[in-house]
Amino acid sequence: MNSIQQKAVEFVKKLTELDITIGLSTFIESGYEMFREYFMELASAKVEEVDENIAVNPSVRRGWTVQRKGDVRTLVTEHGELKYTRRYYKNEKHRDYSYLADRVIGVDKYERIERGLGAKLCNMATEQSYAKSSDYLCKGMVSRQSVLNKTRDVREERLEPVEQRTDVEVLHIQADEDHVALQDSRRSTIVKLVTLHEPVKFKGKRVYLPQRFSLLSYQENVDDFWLRVADEISKRYGDRDNLTVYIHGDGASWIRTGLEWIKNSRYVLDKYHLMKYMRPVCGKNETCYAHLWDALQSNDYNRLRNLVECMVNDGCCQEETGKEFLDYARKNWDGIRIWYEDLASGGSCTEGLVSHILSDRLSSRPKGWLDEGIETISRLRVYVCNGGTIKPDDVRKTRPARGLTKQAMKKLQKKMSEFEPMPSELFTTPKRGTALYRLFEGIKYGGMAI
Repeated sequence: MNSIQQKAVEFVKKLTELDITIGLSTFIESGYEMFREYFMELASAKVEEVDENIAVNPSVRRGWTVQRKGDVRTLVTEHGELKYTRRYYKNEKHRDYSYLADRVIGVDKYERIERGLGAKLCNMATEQSYAKSSDYLCKGMVSRQSVLNKTRDVREERLEPVEQRTDVEVLHIQADEDHVALQDSRRSTIVKLVTLHEPVKFKGKRVYLPQRFSLLSYQENVDDFWLRVADEISKRYGDRDNLTVYIHGDGASWIRTGLEWIKNSRYVLDKYHLMKYMRPVCGKNETCYAHLWDALQSNDYNRLRNLVECMVNDGCCQEETGKEFLDYARKNWDGIRIWYEDLASGGSCTEGLVSHILSDRLSSRPKGWLDEGIETISRLRVYVCNGGTIKPDDVRKTRPARGLTKQAMKKLQKKMSEFEPMPSELFTTPKRGTALYRLFEGIKYGGMAI
C-alpha cells in the first residue's frame, strides 16, 4: 500500500513540475503520457494488492492452496502493457489449478490482449484494416493476425427484440450483392445483402430509411436466406394480408426467388442497373435516350426494339450492346412497368446500401479475402449497422475458469475496503479539529503545536 501512496505522491509532484512554457500542445501531450504511465503502474499495484489479500486471508480462498508465487502476467491494453505478478493455486477437491487474482479481475486463461481493447479492435476492424485498427488504438502493439483472430472469436449478443408494427402497410426490401475478390486471384465470390425498411421519409433535404434492418448471406442456400428474411418480416410486422412488400433489385435469379417466399411481394427493377445497359446503346445522343424512356413508359416493347435496331444501324452502338439491353429489359419488364403503374413502389437504393455496408470494407480497394474472413467481417459490419456494439464479453474465447465463490468475492471486497486508506486523503485538506489536522499543524510548527 505504501508503494501505491508513494506512486501517487511522485505522480502529483511530476505533474505540478511540468512546465507549460514548453507549449500548450506539448504540455498536454506530456501530461497525458505521464498519467498513462502512472495509471499502468497503479493498475499493476492494485492487482498485486488483490493477490496479497487472497493469500493472507485463507477464509477467502477456502479449498485453494498456493503452489508458487511471483508468476508474471503481461496484458496489452489500450494505454500500454500491464505487467503484474500473482500466485498460482491448486484446488484439491476439484483437482483444478488457477490464478485466483486473474479470476477476480476478469482475465481469462492464456489471454494476452485485454478484453476491452479486444472489443474496440473488433469494432474498428469492421471499418478499417486489421493493421490500421491496431495502429490507431494501441500504436501497433497488437499484430494484424491477432486482430483477425479476435474478430473470429466474437459471439455477438442478440439485438433487442422490436415491437411489432402492425399499422405499417407498405414495406420495401433492397436486395443486391457485393463482388469480393478472394486471395486466389483467379476466383471471386459474392456476398448477398437484403435491407428491410419502411417508405422513405425526409429530414430537411436528406432522405432516410425508417426502421432499417439488414440481413446478410454468404455461402448459404438461397431458399434458406429468404426464409430468414420472411421470418424477420413476420417478427417485425406480423403475418398479415394487408402488408405489401416491394422487392428492389437488379433482376438476379436469387433476388426473384424472394417473390416465392415473401407474401404479397412485388418485384421492382433498380433503375441504376437498367441505365447501365441503356446508356451504351444511346452513346451521347440525349434525344435517343429520351425516345427509349418514352417507349418504356408507353409499355411498348416492339417500339423499343425498333428504336434499338435503328440505333444499331446508325452506328450509335454495336449490335451485341443493343441485344444485351433488349434482353435485360424483356426479362425485367414487370419490374419496369411497376414504376408507372404503382407509385407506392418508390425508388431503389440497392447499390448505395451495398456500397455503404459491404463494399466500403470488402471490395472498394484491391483486397484479397479468405472465406472465413469475408463471413466474419461482413457479419460484424451488418451487426454494427443494425445498432449493435461489440462488447468485451463478446470476445471471450473460452468459458471463465473456476475461481472464488460469490460469498468469497463479497468477503474479499470487504477485506479490500478494510485495507489501508487509498491515497485519496493525500489530495484533501483535513478539516479543523480533526486528529490529522492537528498532526499536520504540529509538523508545520516543528512539533510545538502538539
